[in-house]
Order: sequence, then C-alpha cells, then structure tokens
Amino acid sequence: MSLSAGDGSPVIKPPAAAIMVNKEKNLIIFENTLAKIGISTADGRTAFILDKRSGENVAAADGGPFFAFRKKGGDETAAADLTCDGNVISGTLDGGRFAIRADCFEHYFAFQILSLDSPFAEEFYFGCLSVSKKADSLSVGVFGASMTVGVDPVYFPDFSGRRTRGMIVPRLSAAGARYALAVAPFEMRKSILKEVFGAVDRSKGIVSGTGGVWGRDCAANFGNYTIQFDSSMDFIRGSLPFFRSIGVDQIDFHKGPSTFRQGDFLFAHYENAADFKKNVTELLEKNGLTAGLHTYSHYIDYSCDTLLSDGWCRSQLKVMETFTLEKDVDEADTVWTVEENVSGLSVDFGFCAVNTPFLLIDDELVTYKSGDAHGLSISGRGLCGTSPASHKKGAAVKHLEGRYYGLTPVPGSDLFYDVARRTARTFNEGGFGMIYLDALDGIASHCAANENSFYVASFVHEVLKNCERDPVLEGATFTPSMWAARGRTGAWDTPSRAYRRFNALHAESNKAFIERFGVPVLGWYDFYPLEERYPGNEHVKYHHTDDVDHMGSLAVAYGFPNVFNGLTPEALAKYPALKRNVFLYKKYDDLRKSGAVPESIREKMRASEYELRLLPGDGPPLTFEKEPALHFEKETALPSGKDPENATGRPYPAFQEAAYGKAKLYDLADSRRNHAKFSNPFRAQRPFVRIEALLSAENEDIDVLVGNAGTDDAPEFPLRKRFETTLDISERLAKHVRIRGNGQKGSKIAVKLGCATDSEKGLAEYVVDTDFTGEREFLLIETDNGERSDHSFEKNEELYPIYRTPFNNDRVTEISVEAEGNTEGVVLSPITTRAHISVEIKDPEVVIGGTSAVFKCLLRSTDFIEFDGEKAFVLDRYGNRREIGFESDLTAPRGEFTASLTFSGDSREDAYVKRAALTLGFYGDVLQ
Repeated sequence: MSLSAGDGSPVIKPPAAAIMVNKEKNLIIFENTLAKIGISTADGRTAFILDKRSGENVAAADGGPFFAFRKKGGDETAAADLTCDGNVISGTLDGGRFAIRADCFEHYFAFQILSLDSPFAEEFYFGCLSVSKKADSLSVGVFGASMTVGVDPVYFPDFSGRRTRGMIVPRLSAAGARYALAVAPFEMRKSILKEVFGAVDRSKGIVSGTGGVWGRDCAANFGNYTIQFDSSMDFIRGSLPFFRSIGVDQIDFHKGPSTFRQGDFLFAHYENAADFKKNVTELLEKNGLTAGLHTYSHYIDYSCDTLLSDGWCRSQLKVMETFTLEKDVDEADTVWTVEENVSGLSVDFGFCAVNTPFLLIDDELVTYKSGDAHGLSISGRGLCGTSPASHKKGAAVKHLEGRYYGLTPVPGSDLFYDVARRTARTFNEGGFGMIYLDALDGIASHCAANENSFYVASFVHEVLKNCERDPVLEGATFTPSMWAARGRTGAWDTPSRAYRRFNALHAESNKAFIERFGVPVLGWYDFYPLEERYPGNEHVKYHHTDDVDHMGSLAVAYGFPNVFNGLTPEALAKYPALKRNVFLYKKYDDLRKSGAVPESIREKMRASEYELRLLPGDGPPLTFEKEPALHFEKETALPSGKDPENATGRPYPAFQEAAYGKAKLYDLADSRRNHAKFSNPFRAQRPFVRIEALLSAENEDIDVLVGNAGTDDAPEFPLRKRFETTLDISERLAKHVRIRGNGQKGSKIAVKLGCATDSEKGLAEYVVDTDFTGEREFLLIETDNGERSDHSFEKNEELYPIYRTPFNNDRVTEISVEAEGNTEGVVLSPITTRAHISVEIKDPEVVIGGTSAVFKCLLRSTDFIEFDGEKAFVLDRYGNRREIGFESDLTAPRGEFTASLTFSGDSREDAYVKRAALTLGFYGDVLQ
C-alpha cells in the first residue's frame, strides 16, 4: 500500500510482524526489524529492549516505567494481568479493563486504544519505554509521536530524554487514540518519522509538510519577516522599497485596527480576505515577498460585534464567576446590586490578566469598572452589538474570562473550533503563506493543566485540516502535541539590555529545536529599542555594533533566520542607530542566505570561545549598488534572491575572533576608582575604545528606600522591603548608598527594585563589588540586568524581567539587597534616592601603561565615544554622530593589564561626581 510521506516520496506499509506471548517467561513481545521489546504480563514492566544492530539490551536498569498506567492526583497505578489475543493487548486497571491494538511495522510500533474503562484515571499513559545511557554509546535511541490529535506524546521525538510515552485525558479522548514509537539508530530517526506521519490520517492527526519532521526541509522556514500593524495600500506601496532593502522575505500582518479583527477576521481596508489577496498578497508576491497572518489564536476581540452579537456565540464564552442580581435594573441603570460581596472583584484588565471587564446578563453584554460590598459599577451598556435591556431580580450576572484584550470561548466548544475554521478560511482566501498563532499559550489559562496540550493540539489540528495547503506555522507555545505542525520555532521577545548574553542564551536554547527538525529563529528582535520616558542607557540599553556582530555571527553559524520587531520606514529614518544596525545585520544575513560560508568554517564559529565579527575577504558578491526594481503591475514575480547584474562585486567577509571587556567607573576624579583590570587574549594591539558618559546626581537625599540598624552594624542579607504605596522615582533615578567593603575577593551585593506593571514583574538590578577596604559612595543609576555573568543573583528570576520587561520608575513597589560570596563585615548605609542630572566630561583620556588616547570634546551624560584607532566619533542616544579630534598612541598588551579613565580640568569644578563605562575591544585570528 503506497502512502504519501508529505514530501512526495512514497512510504510502503509492510506487513505487520508477529506479536507473540512467551508463556514460559510471562512476556508479551513486540518485534520488528530493528528492535525486540519484552513486557511483563504480571506488572507491565519492561523486561528488555533489544537493539538488533548491536545485540545489546538497552532497557533502563530498573525496567523503566510501566508500559501502561493511570495517574490521579500524582499517584500512579500500573495496568496488570496483561494478556494478548492476536495483536490486541488487554489488561485490568482499578477493577476496570482496557484493550490496546498493537501493530508492529518494519521500523516502528503503533498502539491504538480500543477501549478504556478506568473511572479513576485522570490521565492514562501507554507505550512507555525508557532506555539506559548504554543506548547513547550505541547511537541508538527511543522516540515517539502522536498519530491522533488526542494523544500527548509528552516528549519531543529526539533522543535526549531516553524516554517515550503517550498520554490521554480519558474524558477528552480515549477510543481511537493512537501513538507510535520506535527503537532505532540515530541516523534513521528522520526517515522513520516520515514513515509514521505518512501513515497518519489528516482528519484524525496533525500532519504538515512544512512542520515536524519536514520542518528543516521547508525553505520558507528559513526566511526573515517583519511584523507590521498596517495593511493599507498607501503603507504597502510606500514601504515596498523599505521591505526589500532590509532583506525580509515576508510581511507578517499582526491583528489590529489597521489590519484585521481577531475572531471574525474582518479586514480594515478591504472587503474580505479575497480582496486583501487581490490588492496586497499578489503585489507582495510580485516583489518576492509573502504575506503572513498573525492571529491571536482562539480569542475574540472585544469589538467583534459580528460574533458577540450572536446568542450562539455568547452562550459559549468562558465564564470566570457568576453573581446574582439582587434587584431589578432597567436599561439605563449603571449601579447594580448583587447578592454576593464583590468588593474584591479585580479591576486589573491588563494585557496578561485573565480577568476581563465584561459581564453577560441575559442577552446583554456590559462592562464594569468597580465592585464593592453593595454591588457593581457599570461603565458600558448594550455592547458588542447587543442592546441595553431591563433585567429581573435573580438574573445571573456572568463575569467573562479572557486574556490579551480578548474574550475566550470555552475550550473545546463549537465556537472554539469555529474560530479555528475562520482562521483557515482567511488563510486560504487571503493567499497567506504563514500563520502565527500568537496567544496560543493563553489556552493554558482557561483549562486544567493536563488539558492544555489536548486543546492546543486540537485547535491547531482544526486549523490545519481546513487549510487548502500547509501553512508555515508558528505559535506562542510549543507543546510536543503540536510538534508535527510547527516548522519555525524558538522566538523570544526582543531584549532591551545585555544583548550579547541574551542572544547567547537564546542560541543555546535553540540548539535543541534543530535536533527536533525545526528552524529556530533569533527574533523577535528590535535592533535599537528606545525608552524615551527616561534618559538614554538607563534601563533600556544602547544596542551597539559589536552587539550586532555577535548576533549576526550566531545567525551565520547556526543558520538562524530572524524576525524584525518595531521596524518601520519611519523608525529607520528617525533613528540613525537603528538604520546602522539593521544594515550591518543584513550583511550577516545575506551571507547566511547565500550558503557561501563552508560548513567547516561554521563549525569553527560554533566551537570558538570568542565572539566573532566580519572582515573583508574573497568570495561571491553580497551587496548591491541599486535597489531591486519594484513591480506594481502584473508581471512575473521576482525570485527571493538578488539579480547579480546589480552587484557591486564586493567580496563576502571572513570571520575574525573578538573579545570585549567592560567596566563601570564610579568616580573619574578618584584615583582609587577610575581604573579597572582588562584582559586581552590576543596579540598586543591598538584596542577598540568606547567611553560612555553616565548620569550623575545631586548631593541631597530625597527619600529612603531601605535602612538598616546603623552604619556600624552589618546587615543580615537578604534585606527585603515592600512599600505600602507605589513610589514614583522617575525624577530621582539615582540610588545612593555608602558601603564599607571587606576586602574579600568575590564579595558582592545586588540591589534589586521591583515595580508594578501591566503584565510581567519589572526588575531593576544593580550589582556592586564589595571586595575593597574602607568606605566608598555609590550612585546606582544604570541597571546591570543581565550584564554581569560572574554572579548568580538572577538565578531565581525569569528570563524576561531580566532582559526584556520595562521598568516603571513611577510605580516602584519593593526593594531587596542580596549578597554573594563572603560578605562578612560588609556594611551599608541607608539606600536613598537622589535627583539625577546630566554632566559633562571634558577631554576624556584613556591610559594603558605608558600609552594613552585623549579625545578632544565635551562628552555629555548618555552620549558616548567610539574609537577604532583611526577615527573617533561622539554619538548621542539616537545614533547621530560627529567626528572629533584625538591624540593617541594607545596600545593594549597581551594578557591582563589596568586601564584608567580621567578627564581634564578641575576634578570638582561643578561639584558633581563624573561616572563612565569603559569598553575595550580586542581582535584575534581570522577563521580559516
């Protein structure tokens, strides 16, 4: 029987091998050409897993998990008294019975639940195996995959976990649930998975030719895209040169008021999806681009009156809690009395809040703004296409659930799947190439924990089976149950600081997805984030060119595409630093797409202990003197590559090792504090220099954030304080503290502030080394979030508060002081706030040994100098730069050395402390 493998190649389904019962040893044995598995009939334990290639038993030493068991409340009960009749395995479970059909194919085994009678089972697991570490040495492993949407495969189909199991929630899925597993050599995993999914019925299970095992075979998964919130023709036509210039392959149209409405997919500028295709999609395709549909999965926008005006829809919305109307109300009443005390009713309607402002009473949707012991204050009547109406005493007032400014259907309801079908229909009619199921992670907020995987997979399945072609699919969550649908993965939201460390962590995390046949991305990414409410470089840090070098090198080394966030023609024109960074990154990305870097070099890039940057070298052209021609009429679409006749002939760059050191200098006028140690791992050379002028502060304390028992008493760390009301320190960003050090190497503290946000907790972290002796004063203004890899203060923090989440200085809620190393004898004064100010540093001078570089300028706080040994520039927060004069014979020796930073003039002429950050860069070998 010939089956489609999804990539056009046939898959031959061989005759099933025999399943036998060894009565002497009380075993049920499954066998195919690659493996032989023995399961005890008494308790369902694995007796052996024979790898036929080596002849070795690779089963876990303890037999591993029960082959089939149920779980309730964390307690496991194994199936017992297993019997085999032909290829049907039966057993008892809590007094009930189950039957599973086992099929042994040439390279894999498949198990399908025929019946399950186990009233106590919250979860039922089957096909459970575990192999020992010996399997690794033999290059053999075990992996599994879901063949029907009701099975959670629990693990991704790689060999890292050495385990396999399928899980169902019996109340959601039982009879017909099918799970496949294989014991096979590493090199056969991909071909076997293609066989498995070639046998999957698309009406019952998830199969996609752009995802799962075919993910890395799909060229579209390797493209870049940019997220946009406008789909008007003026925007599209005006932006095409911009889109082509930055090297994107797709425009991802994010749901919103100028694109389409989530839920009913009503388009803002077009009659329908077909009209969008005619005007937008076809124009993009003629210019080498595709369109992406960026939805919020199953959610329904607050303004979606098409759906919400329909009683059928309203009856299937998820209800958080229900109140009872205590008195009649008419169509104009805005104060409602309910029987329940609603004084604790949440009014947090933020982006991530599951709470919404919507109430449903009879056929009317209303919004509330507050609640108290006596009732509800109503802010809107007859909303979303419903009409204001009178309501009788005793009427149910249903508080609706949702998230991301949308209402949610009951998971698994007809409305839930209706939104999925609408998504597919819009994809089909709009000519889209990709669907991004954003907010898919929200499903977990509206169902039991063990149901999440099922509903995620079932929503994705409903989308896919109604699509006329397989979409490139991404989403806001990546459960193993939807692995077979997803080709692109690994997107993290854009960082705002510590870019190199963030991207290194991101790349390390992404490696696992390559082993799962996916194409991980380095986005979403903003190449020059700004927070203009506060001074530059305070919490949202400047994104320098060496940050771009690091990220671009990772993209080339691992083949990572990117997603451009916050990138518009207007932003590119407004911020020179953004334009500089985007086009620098494009050099790396063009190189990635060209395939011109040999795998031998990419392997060395991945193995290098240093960062890397591009240098000129020999090779094919990658940049172009003129922009590709734009096409607005019906013509043949441009290929995604570039026309070689437009090439300048400039050769592609090679890669050079790089290392950077950075130090924060707290007082340039203090000889004890204006220098730091650096290390140059390469030859002696003229270093790259960056001098960042930091903010200073007034000398008077304004308020006390936290005190202690006295300056002579060492505090007991950690210190923690939560403020009774939120503090606004936006006009006094400087935190002042006087510290008595203890001279102990590795001694340090971290001052952490927390703030109230609309979604995630904001964190501002300031790390201070306390390894000095005597007392020193510190102004803590620029956060150190993620920038100090030599400490573990962040070990209890989530990733995003450290690297991404904004900090609201006008809503500070708490402070803590943590310690690391031997901090015995470290004493802190009270930590206070002071008004921050901008100061000027005149003619800053860097000294290394007997060499120096003096820069002829007035450097103002939040501006910085960059010097490459040939030219020096001053740049402001937007990236505007001006060339300045300098005198330099600066040289950095190989190995460790001390560099100092001073300035000219009276050190105390304006009575303010001068602070700066000094970065030195060193360059080594070119990879050969």
